[in-house]
Amino acid sequence: TLEGMFTSGDGDPTDGKYTSAYTMNFYGLPGAVWFNHKTLLLFPFTNTVSNYTGAVSDISNLGFGLGSAIATASYDIVPNKLNLKVGGAFAQAMATPPPTPEGVARGRFIGVEVNAELVYQLRYLMNIGLHGGFMKKGNFYEGNPRVTEDPWAAFTTFTWYAF
Repeated sequence: TLEGMFTSGDGDPTDGKYTSAYTMNFYGLPGAVWFNHKTLLLFPFTNTVSNYTGAVSDISNLGFGLGSAIATASYDIVPNKLNLKVGGAFAQAMATPPPTPEGVARGRFIGVEVNAELVYQLRYLMNIGLHGGFMKKGNFYEGNPRVTEDPWAAFTTFTWYAF
């Protein structure tokens, strides 16, 4: 698969005019959460409960806009039973964010992710999965004391769509 996303960004957040996609996320509220089952870290993952914790949780990206591309490939190791999927994703802001209060310049590059998952279908609409991903954070996070390392995730899921 190959998919992309583009939303405009507010090139000058200090001019008193908001010119980005208006989803209320300029203030940190999840107004237009864009879940994606092909990423684990850049965008919220769909197979988890109440997951708003992607690097980008809203298509407006805090008013800075978004340009992204996601590519995946999957293969049934055992037809209709065991599936392996590998993927990669890239994201960047469309407008340059202002410097931090400490004066640290920030860039537009949000990050790049690589991930893989192995999913076994136990029964119809019931599966168990093993997921892992790594994101190389970009200069969008320069000067942010809460994002000091490149994030990664490894977890299992049990999904039952009919119970």
